[in-house]
Amino acid sequence: MAEPAFDLEIDRSCKPFYRQILQRMQALIVDGHLPAGFRLPNQRSLARRLNVNVATVNRAYREAARRRLVISSPRRGTHVAPQAGFLVGWNGLQGERADLIDMENNASPIDMPMQAMSAVFAEISAQEDLRHIYGYSSIYGREEHRRAIAGWLLRHGICAEAGNLVLTCGANHGIYLVLAVLSRPGDTLVADELAYPFINELSRLNGLKVQSLRRIGGRLDLEHAAALFAECRPRFLFVTPDFSSPTTEHLDDEERQELARLCRKANCAILEDSVHLGLVEPRGRPMQSYLPESTFFVTSFSKTLAPGLCFGAVLCPDREFTETVGRRLGIVNRMASPIMAEIVCRLIGSNEMARVMGFVRSEYRTRNRIAAQILAGFDLRADPYGTHFWIELPEGANASQLCQLMRRNGVSVLPDRVFAATGRSSRAGFRATLGALPRRHQVIMGCRAIAMALKGEAG
Repeated sequence: MAEPAFDLEIDRSCKPFYRQILQRMQALIVDGHLPAGFRLPNQRSLARRLNVNVATVNRAYREAARRRLVISSPRRGTHVAPQAGFLVGWNGLQGERADLIDMENNASPIDMPMQAMSAVFAEISAQEDLRHIYGYSSIYGREEHRRAIAGWLLRHGICAEAGNLVLTCGANHGIYLVLAVLSRPGDTLVADELAYPFINELSRLNGLKVQSLRRIGGRLDLEHAAALFAECRPRFLFVTPDFSSPTTEHLDDEERQELARLCRKANCAILEDSVHLGLVEPRGRPMQSYLPESTFFVTSFSKTLAPGLCFGAVLCPDREFTETVGRRLGIVNRMASPIMAEIVCRLIGSNEMARVMGFVRSEYRTRNRIAAQILAGFDLRADPYGTHFWIELPEGANASQLCQLMRRNGVSVLPDRVFAATGRSSRAGFRATLGALPRRHQVIMGCRAIAMALKGEAG
């Protein structure tokens, strides 16, 4: 296979030059022509080649780094980032396109949750004394809020004590806190070969090495997992046991038991990410039930209620870990928002949460049926109540180029390399989300655009 080329020319009649360099770099990366890890020419040599000032190239590289397209370091130079293009829409790289069908961002349908929360807002505002939520709270969260979340977890089969909970500003915040207090540079984190991209970002931030588990036919290769644990003795295992992003795969009981056994033997902490709690059906006992002394159970309400809530919780193994995680939160944030906690806990306490969840599950079930009908004949992986689906492509297919074609045709999805735990993946495919679109007819249009692109690829 030929080495990728960083082909770039400057149009002297069009300024600014740095933007031309940036846009061309972005196009090559998003199209998949420059793979993760590809080393870009240093700024001085590129400036000479293009006959521009070094400051011009420096500015283009700085902006590319800000957009997470590249990673720069003094010793290693500038390389294409492992998740280059992640959150392309959120970072504003697509420009203003009102016609773009967003099947890239994972957000829940908000009509019913919005109505329910509006009623809660009115209820809260009618109170005369709101000092309990307008003032500072404990770094762990208010006691009544922790008890409400513990009850919510118990309702879903999670053994939880309020005293072991730290309320957070969402699941990402919770994962960050655990890694920040327990990790040391050089530690190893193990995750699925294709996993939530944020875990890669956090691992890099904390100086962790990432190793990936391997799947064969959708199931974990347990022999490979045992060899991996024996070789690298990881400090963390990151898992989403019931519904993974991007592939929608889950862990069965045998896989959960074996991973718990390997973690116990290696003294490895488990980060169990369960942001879909109450939405998808559980596929087995939580990992926390197999290894409660080493599992940090992380959840939030962004996928089930609304992303704007920015509220979640970490269930720690014991009080000592709870204090450690809480102290770090106190340094970084002082506390999670008591106002957000009050909204969620009132929904839980009034049983309005059950009604909202019923609506959200019903809507996702309908949207998944739409996708399954339109994309019949393709290798679609989905959960009946899942927030997204995965299309597996033939080995060797270039998912990045296909996704870029779909973007030009008006629908935005994310390719496999965005989720590759180690920057490279042996699988080809893409994830498409179902919740961010306000109306079902947009889901239909998006799925039809995907089907057209896939038929063109097959042809």
